[in-house]
This record gives sequence, structure tokens and C-alpha cells, in this order.
Amino acid sequence: MRFLLILGIVAPLFGLILLGWAAGRRNWLPRGSTQALNSFVVKLALPALLFRIIAEAQWSTLWHPGFIAAFSAGMVITSLIGMAFTRGRPLAERSLEALTGAYSNTAFIGIPLCLAAFGSQAGPPPVIASVLTVSVLFALAILLVEFDIHRGRRISSTLAGIGAALIRNPLLVAPAAGAAWMATGWTLPGPVHDMTSLVGAASTPCALVTIGLFLSERTHEEPVGNATIPLLLKLAVQPAVTAVVALWIFRMPTLWANAAILLGALPTGTGPFMLAELYNRDTGVSARAILWSTALSVVTITVLLTVLPTA
Repeated sequence: MRFLLILGIVAPLFGLILLGWAAGRRNWLPRGSTQALNSFVVKLALPALLFRIIAEAQWSTLWHPGFIAAFSAGMVITSLIGMAFTRGRPLAERSLEALTGAYSNTAFIGIPLCLAAFGSQAGPPPVIASVLTVSVLFALAILLVEFDIHRGRRISSTLAGIGAALIRNPLLVAPAAGAAWMATGWTLPGPVHDMTSLVGAASTPCALVTIGLFLSERTHEEPVGNATIPLLLKLAVQPAVTAVVALWIFRMPTLWANAAILLGALPTGTGPFMLAELYNRDTGVSARAILWSTALSVVTITVLLTVLPTA
């Protein structure tokens, strides 16, 4: 019975991804729709949702050192294992492949999945995880790639460039603005609440359809191939490491432990692919990892939600 309930939670979300894939394959949407929808989600809808969740939260509901440590440990340890598997190759390539094995799709899939699986009280964990993924893991990968490209040059300019890019990222600016509002203790004005709720509500369907559109453009890629290691890291190693830290080291509350493990088990997000494109590196591994991890996670996430302890 519980398995069927979990399947009822997971199926609609991945159904929207399938719908986006079908729309892309059948050309139901005009050329350029993937980029347009992605920009809408990243620059408007998702920042509005992140801002509202944080602005209307209490500090006590956000400050969970155990969650931060567990999710961060899962990312970092998985990345280090990924780096170990690619020893002997250029640092930039090793960094991108390690990023592919540890970059959870916390924003596009994590937020709607946590809310659907655990209820409205589960809004903060995926927001925190999204900030950690972008500001820690993604920034570290950029730093390593830049270091490899500019070996022998001063690192200060690289660090300054990374910092400037991060502070212009709407997915970081919106939670920071929400935290600043929360610190005032003021209630969010009704019109602002309504506007951010309306725009934010569009983030889930648009984000999931966007993933489907993106995957439809990548189906010409080869089968799993050399994406096997990143796939194993993403769907097995990262949630396992996160579970050990969350359940046995910090003994976190059930909701936060479950959210950390679930977020660690999410499929690979589009960040590694975009970074590989940005630096004119091979996008094959990241594209295949995104495609296959998303497809396989329909099963792995359903099973995981079935076996996770209930409060």
C-alpha cells in the first residue's frame, strides 16, 4: 500500500518530464523553447519561490547544521571519489566528471518532490540544498577548471570572477533576499506574497517540462557508455554517504534526514552540461548522465521513498 502511495507522488512529477520529452520529440513547441523556459524558471519563477519560502520561514526552521553537514558531505565525498576514478587525466576533465556524479537536481526536481513527499514543512531543505549545490559544489568545480586552464597565473582574478558570477546568480540572490527579509521580522506584504506565490507556482511544471525538452534533444547520444561511473556515484554512492552522516553521525530528525538522503539521491542536474559547454569540453558524459540518471531515478527514488523511515 505504501509503495502505491509513493508511486502516486513520484509519477506525476516524472510524468511532466515525459510530457516535455514528448513535446520536444514531436516538435509541439517552437525551436528555442528549452532555452526560453529554462530562463523563465531560473530567472523568475524559481527565484520567486525561493524568496517566498525563506522570507516566510523562521530562523529555527532553517538552521540545521546536521542537514548542512550531511548534504555537503555527500556532495564532497562523492566528488572526491569521482576524482579518484579519473586519475591521470587533465584536472578540468576530472573536475567536470566529478561534478556530474555529485550534482543533484535540487531545484528543478528536489523542491517539488520534497513538498509532494513530505508536505509543506519540507520547503526549507531543498532550498538550502540548492544554495549549497550552486555556491559550494558548482563554484569549486569552476575554480578547479579555471586553475587547470590558467596554471602558473595568479588565482586572485579567478576567485574574483567566480565570486562575481555567484552574486549575480538569481538562485543565490533570491534566498539571500528572502533571508534579509526574514531577519526584519516583518510579515511579507499581501501583494508580494500573492505575486511570488503565483510566479513560484509555475516553477514546478515549467522546470519539469524543461528537463523533458532538454532530454529530448540529447536522445541522439550513445547509450550509457562512459557515464557508468558518474551514474553509480550519483544514484548510489551519494545517497549512501549522506545517509551515513545523517542517520548515524548526526542522528537528525526524521524529516530532515529523509530530505537530505532524498536530495542526495536525485538525478544529475543540468549544471555539469552547461559548464562543459561553457569551457568547450566534451559534453557527452554529462548529457548521458543527465538522461540516464533521470530515467533510472524513477525507480530508485520510488524505492528509496518506500524504505525511508516515517516520523
